[in-house]
Amino acid sequence: MVDEWSLLQHDPMRAYRAKRDLNHQSVASKYNILGFISSGTYGRVYKAQSRDEEGTLHAIKKFKPDKEGDVVTYTGISQSAIREIALNREISHENVVALKEVILEDKSIYMVFEYAEHDFLQVIHHYTQSMYSQTGRPQIPTAVLKSLIYQLFNGLLYLHNAHILHRDLKPANILITSGGVVKIGDLGLARLTYQPLQPLFAGDKVVVTIWYRAPELLMGAKHYNKAVDCWAVGCVMAELANLRPIFKGEEAKLDSKKNVPFQKDQLLKILEVLGTPEEKDWPGIRDMPEYQSMKRLDL
Repeated sequence: MVDEWSLLQHDPMRAYRAKRDLNHQSVASKYNILGFISSGTYGRVYKAQSRDEEGTLHAIKKFKPDKEGDVVTYTGISQSAIREIALNREISHENVVALKEVILEDKSIYMVFEYAEHDFLQVIHHYTQSMYSQTGRPQIPTAVLKSLIYQLFNGLLYLHNAHILHRDLKPANILITSGGVVKIGDLGLARLTYQPLQPLFAGDKVVVTIWYRAPELLMGAKHYNKAVDCWAVGCVMAELANLRPIFKGEEAKLDSKKNVPFQKDQLLKILEVLGTPEEKDWPGIRDMPEYQSMKRLDL
């Protein structure tokens, strides 16, 4: 009978796996979970502290295992998780949240990120509730506003120069450290725009949270570009300046067959402010899937 040592000598992959498993450390052995931060369709995010001498704070994102009905099954790593991990591993910028490591444990994926104490949504709530200008109207100080917007632009410019489309920019996904450094986070919907393996609309029927969704997306466009991120940032800027969303529409939900409905209310909110676009303002608008739906709106 061949002993295990002989097998390892003649099977490099088996030897590699044995060495890897010997050196593997669990999440609990490396990090102390301090509390819960948030949850979403992807899973949960926890606040954690490293168990080394430095005791650095981190945010750990745990992906949910896939389900078939009520039964949890392991079907491998999801495409969205692979995409998020791959994109995060390739980027490094002071205004984008940094991925520190990825841990696979008990068929669950853990992404360990640098920790940021706050986000833009918290800043908006803070100034709305407690800070007032001399006129009595809540307002973020101009210097603070400029700093937040400049850093947001800086991070977005880096992503776009790296051919990355974020596709979900909103106040809750833009983080701020205790030192005032802005960090763009959550690349869960992000995609490469340079020679993508699949069209942008493949796999993701709905992108960008409704209040920050660009008109071309509301009009049913399947081919779009970095402008959708720029629109979202413009909406975020307006919200920081006014401490309320500029286009606060009601979202129409997917039907039972998962068809994407026409977002009538959201588009109305935009057209009430900017007016109805014509062909001379927006070349090609007549060919967009929801053009006739827009023309039927009661403006």
